[in-house]
Amino acid sequence: MMDIFQLGIPGPSGHENDTYVAENGIYKVNNLLNNNGSIVSLL
Repeated sequence: MMDIFQLGIPGPSGHENDTYVAENGIYKVNNLLNNNGSIVSLL
């Protein structure tokens, strides 16, 4: 979990996801707790 800050500077976030801004792009990290921990439910 500590490596997540290597993605970039934390940007706008909400309850469903966090964003990180880097020089080469923007990364979106979804919070699977909203989907009972299931990536299948998210998709």
